[in-house]
Amino acid sequence: MVLDDFGKNYLLLGLRIGKLIEGYIDAYFGPPELKYTVEKEKPHSPKDLLNKCKALQKELPNQDFIKERIRFLGKMLGAMETSLEILNGHEIPYLEKVNRLYDIKPELIDDSVFYNVAKELDSIYEGSSSLAERMDIVQKRRAVPENKIEGIFRRACEIVRKRTLELFPGLLPNEEEFTIKIVKNEPWGAYNWYLGNFKSRIDVNTDIPNAWTRILLTAAHEGYPGHHTEHVVKEKLLYIEEQRFEHSILLNQTPECVIAEGIGNTGLDVLFSQREKVKIGLEELCPDPQKEFSLDVLVSEIEAKKNRWALMNNLAIHAHVDGWSDDQLIKYGLDFGFVIEERLRQNLLFIRNPLWSTYVFNYFIGEMLIKKKFGERPSPSDFKKLLAQPILPSDLI
Repeated sequence: MVLDDFGKNYLLLGLRIGKLIEGYIDAYFGPPELKYTVEKEKPHSPKDLLNKCKALQKELPNQDFIKERIRFLGKMLGAMETSLEILNGHEIPYLEKVNRLYDIKPELIDDSVFYNVAKELDSIYEGSSSLAERMDIVQKRRAVPENKIEGIFRRACEIVRKRTLELFPGLLPNEEEFTIKIVKNEPWGAYNWYLGNFKSRIDVNTDIPNAWTRILLTAAHEGYPGHHTEHVVKEKLLYIEEQRFEHSILLNQTPECVIAEGIGNTGLDVLFSQREKVKIGLEELCPDPQKEFSLDVLVSEIEAKKNRWALMNNLAIHAHVDGWSDDQLIKYGLDFGFVIEERLRQNLLFIRNPLWSTYVFNYFIGEMLIKKKFGERPSPSDFKKLLAQPILPSDLI
């Protein structure tokens, strides 16, 4: 690719911010000489980079780009500006910061949503102990032994890849591939590291037991038609074929993350119905189907759990807006009755992490925006737009 000054300076800006914020660059597969330049030079000051960012913002309207591309780059540069302002010591209220970084407006979810989740789950998990204890017993029973996780996860990836190729023929290049790595001591459950050239490494964290019921969703989220698929498709169509330099660098504190996590969360719904998911899990991934709930009860369980992950949104707002302590947050989460303290403390590692503290909303809001726009089960044609086009969260409102 032949870059003009604007494209070169945009990529250099992202790479240079990455030297100041650990984990800021999710992936880079653009011109290697730019990465080499930044690796060899001394870190730029936040003030210098902020000035460079503002200069790019002024130059953007004069570029010979279609208006949608100018809008996308404008939002990306706005997010980069916000990260640099924070590095320069500017105080930005938490929710305003989230809005400026990700192009979304998180709000507290009414607690009644979570009490309803608990009520539905209480009717599914039988026993006399507390709901959280009953659920924990089932989850531990479902945990895949650590020495078998890679094999079962690989099988799940094969299943979702096969279905993705059926629904999106010709979309993925023949060269695409991924590897799997089992890891520990991470604030997330799994992570797709996109390596460029249509390749990924998917890390699976074993700090918390991996229940077989979650493995198909994780394979879809991180692999097909989720992160790996999106990155491969955008590298091929947008970076290589359309020569859009901005799609050779993936930055964590930017609006494209909302779409990426929304794609990850909704991808399995595109591939299979709820009943198909459960049936596949029982037949292909469950270590001992005889010890499991019936197919109908497992489907009801999925439906009942649908909104429980939104609790992370409220925990983050209470932590960073209301200033709650970890003990207050744990008490709040435990009061709903469907989550154990160990899991809540793992969630708080993510919420308190400097890089992920604002990121936490992207999963729920990304999924919500996509499903409001395209329905609970987006069609392959609508989902293909998300995979292949540079879409912003505000485009889906």
